[in-house]
Amino acid sequence: MSADRVSRTLVCRGVSKTYPPAVRALDSVDLELRPGEIHGLIGANGAGKSTLIGILAGAVSPGRESRLLLEEEDFAPSSVAEARSRGVRWVAQELRSIETLTVAENLFLAELPRALGWIDRAGLRALARDALAGVGLEDLDPNCPVASLNVGERQLIEIAGALYRGAAVPKLLLLDEPTAALTTRQAETLFERLEEARAAGASVLYVTHRLDEVLRLADRVTVLVDGSVAERVELAENAGLSADDLVDMMSSSPGSRRVATAGDGRAGARVPCLSLSQLVCRLGDPAVDLTFSRGEICGLFGLVGAGRSRLLKCLAGAERPASGRLELATDGQALRSVELRQPRDAARLGVVLVPEDRKGEGLLLPIGVGGNVTLSSLRELGRSGWLMHSEVKAAAEDSVRRLEVKCDSLAQPIAELSGGNQQKALLARSWLHGFEVLLLDKPTRGVDVASRRSIYRQLQEFSRGEPGAPGAAVVVASNEAEEIFDLCDRVVVLSAGAVTLDARVDEVGERELLDAAFKYHVGPSALPTGAAETVAEDLP
Repeated sequence: MSADRVSRTLVCRGVSKTYPPAVRALDSVDLELRPGEIHGLIGANGAGKSTLIGILAGAVSPGRESRLLLEEEDFAPSSVAEARSRGVRWVAQELRSIETLTVAENLFLAELPRALGWIDRAGLRALARDALAGVGLEDLDPNCPVASLNVGERQLIEIAGALYRGAAVPKLLLLDEPTAALTTRQAETLFERLEEARAAGASVLYVTHRLDEVLRLADRVTVLVDGSVAERVELAENAGLSADDLVDMMSSSPGSRRVATAGDGRAGARVPCLSLSQLVCRLGDPAVDLTFSRGEICGLFGLVGAGRSRLLKCLAGAERPASGRLELATDGQALRSVELRQPRDAARLGVVLVPEDRKGEGLLLPIGVGGNVTLSSLRELGRSGWLMHSEVKAAAEDSVRRLEVKCDSLAQPIAELSGGNQQKALLARSWLHGFEVLLLDKPTRGVDVASRRSIYRQLQEFSRGEPGAPGAAVVVASNEAEEIFDLCDRVVVLSAGAVTLDARVDEVGERELLDAAFKYHVGPSALPTGAAETVAEDLP
């Protein structure tokens, strides 16, 4: 049935989902999408947004009482492929690309072009180039393996496949946190494609924690709280609606969202804990000299490719630096030279990394929350080579409670938790193991507002320490200037691998961060006065 013959592309009635033993993820959700609209779906982590999108995409089976209609016809997809055959395209929050395949193969895996029964490689490359150009990746080689790409590029590839302009316009486009790993310029390209899809009659269900995107793009907004619809808003009729208003709608306790920002309640001397002397991460990179101290949160800021993640991996033993010296102070001792050949060496000395890709590099998805939280501490929780299960359970319960991880039980598979609770579980693992230096790579990627503030509080407590115990050195790589100012005491800006700014956050503004980030890209003289908004288009 064509879009011009229906008033509603999608109708959801009483959509429910319960995970065993008794976790109610969705509770009688009603939702409608019209042709040619972008519909925002928002809520705190665990509100049921990804579950609902998973049901519509054919990846999650709904409860028996649920009823779905797609263009006025029954819609009960049993697989992603079946949903796609009905005109539904899905970009999931967590990456689904196959690392061993090329970019082109991932883009058209379900519809590989063929000639005489064989894959048409030339045709495949041509299609891939066209799809990649649509999301601003025209310079990317379609034949390169996906494993060689960063998280943002992988996300764009999945978006490119869903929005490929050479294919029929999707009836329903499902986007779950599509901009979480994108630069501002990449996000702008995505927004342009979404406007085109809306103009062509597609219905877009858009899930994001970035509420400014909702206010900018959406025609209507549905707010989920604890698996149920709490609010429905026509944005055209509420022109004065703000992001704070939306947060209030998502919160069970409106008005209680603020947390202490950087510097609030801070006291005590800051003692050097980790020092880098002429550290070169890879051959050709500039040498870096930095010192991180207990009692402070230091933010690493810069453009995509500036070297933030690479630096963190060198500090955590995940990559070997080309040259330079690392010095570490542990157990109140003076700085001493150390060599970190692998993450185990770093963790043994109290240097712990929480990676950006929590599912690919941080968590064991098939096992439970308790197993993931205690994974790094099993040696300490055992006696004479035997695990003491009562101690393991008690430690896991204590860590989950301390980090406010929302789960049904320790046995619940961690794959079932929301992104924010998975991130808290990684922090709980780090806290249980113990650390003197905590390194975090984009710790709030894909995390809702409430969970983000909870994580901020925990990191501030880690840096302050406890009575009688010194605080840790906390280093946060972030692609958001707002996060740097909200969370950190100090900011270090990298530009093409070099340190271009090292200052307290209360001594600089956004313009200084932008100038420093672009120093070895365009140079300060190329930035005219008042150009912060233009420069920000290239920021991660």
